[in-house]
Amino acid sequence: MKKQECVINVPGLNEKFRFMVPDHMLIAEAIKLFAVLIREEYPEAEMQAEILELYQAKTGKKADPTKCLAELEISEQEEWILA
Repeated sequence: MKKQECVINVPGLNEKFRFMVPDHMLIAEAIKLFAVLIREEYPEAEMQAEILELYQAKTGKKADPTKCLAELEISEQEEWILA
């Protein structure tokens, strides 16, 4: 199983996080995982994974939640915005 590093920018917290996730994980599942991990570090964060979306920072393009990281054909360490 190949893993990929994701750099997630969370504007509401003014923080960036680095996560290693399997490249076959669906974007919808990754968003849920990111929300759980961020809430562990910031319990006061009101993050509802079901309404969060992931955007490519470079282009502003929204990631399709039904696709996996490998299908998006992105480079490793690409920065994403979780909003």
